[in-house]
Amino acid sequence: MKPILDMLKNYIFSNSARFHMPGHKGVSSEKLFESVFPCDITELDFSDNLLHPDGVIQQSQSYCASLWNAENCFFVTCGATAGVLSLVFAAEGAVLAERASHVSLFNGLSLSGKKTYLLNNTLKDGVFLPVSANDVEFALEKNPDIKTVFLTSPNYYGKCCDLKKIADVCKNRGAKLFVDSAHGAHFAFSSLLPECAAVYADACVVSAHKTMPALTQAAAVLCKAEAAEKIKNFLNIFNSSSPSYPIMASIEYACGEFEKIKLNGADKKLFDLIEKLKKSAGHVTFENNDDFTRIVAKVGDGEKAFEFLKSKGIFCEFFDMNRVVAIVSLAEKEGNIKRLFEAFAQMPCFETKRGADIVFEKVTQADFSDKGKSVYLPLNEAEGKICAESAGLYPPCVPLFVKGEKIHDAEKLFCQKDTFGLKDGKIKVWL
Repeated sequence: MKPILDMLKNYIFSNSARFHMPGHKGVSSEKLFESVFPCDITELDFSDNLLHPDGVIQQSQSYCASLWNAENCFFVTCGATAGVLSLVFAAEGAVLAERASHVSLFNGLSLSGKKTYLLNNTLKDGVFLPVSANDVEFALEKNPDIKTVFLTSPNYYGKCCDLKKIADVCKNRGAKLFVDSAHGAHFAFSSLLPECAAVYADACVVSAHKTMPALTQAAAVLCKAEAAEKIKNFLNIFNSSSPSYPIMASIEYACGEFEKIKLNGADKKLFDLIEKLKKSAGHVTFENNDDFTRIVAKVGDGEKAFEFLKSKGIFCEFFDMNRVVAIVSLAEKEGNIKRLFEAFAQMPCFETKRGADIVFEKVTQADFSDKGKSVYLPLNEAEGKICAESAGLYPPCVPLFVKGEKIHDAEKLFCQKDTFGLKDGKIKVWL
């Protein structure tokens, strides 16, 4: 079933004269765009309308919902961020937000002005660990005004919360469970992976382009019927009024392709191959996680290992202090996977960097309010100041310092080249 793709093909081959947007009119003298421009169209009488779908888009969303085991599916063509913002504004009561959340969640909470409690993850070996059902229950018992719990599962390292237990806790306490599952869009397509977050959450965001064969910015909000209308209203605010048809078609395509993989057992073959190759990677070891397609390699010095892999023509997702993270697709070519592990086997031994574990107070109340005048200070002068704009490493886009928090050890923002929230190497603080 490919309603959007079929619609686009019919229009492309109809030999029609295009007197509508977009301005390229379906043609390009640049070879790179020759196959893209023809399917990049606008809302016509047969192409449906993402804001109020009742035709091919509605059919496609229903099809994808069934494959993701969701009651409702709403396409998002401007990235998972728009989905996260929509869920934040649809949240009821005070919000309990996991501290190790994507910066888009904190931006949404700051914009919405919602009362927010932070559930602080344990930081071990430089990685925020998933929160537990007991953590969530403790927070809900301590703060009965919390009516929405917003968690991340999986995280950037392929580790998941126990959503089944947490959903039961939320239900018993009268709270909704929202999940940023951007990195778990592929979970529904293999029995060797965790269940899709939509099975347990009242609503979740999945980012098809991160782990599935979809175009960048392809995402979806999956939600139960009770939450659907309110969330859709906010999606219509945060989504573009000119959504990309190629992006929507790519979501539909990705779900169909991964369903084939699930049905023919290719996921099991991939799992077996990865497990076999891990044993031949020399001194490199791999962290256990819940997502076998997320390769978390312990390499001593993440930056040096990342650069070594680049020298072999291998570009991984990101690195931290002593790990490299590689994303493998369920549709990955076997040759690519073998090439990755051969490079691991050839990798020199790098001296291991050490980082201190941090123990946070379990639950704190966030304060995103403005506090007067702000300035940018060099990182080495910001110690003890209050952060005026969330800042962190990009990726994974989890703030090291959230707006309103005190800044400690700010120089750790220099451990990666790409950051957010900094300006010319300076961080914004309140005077």
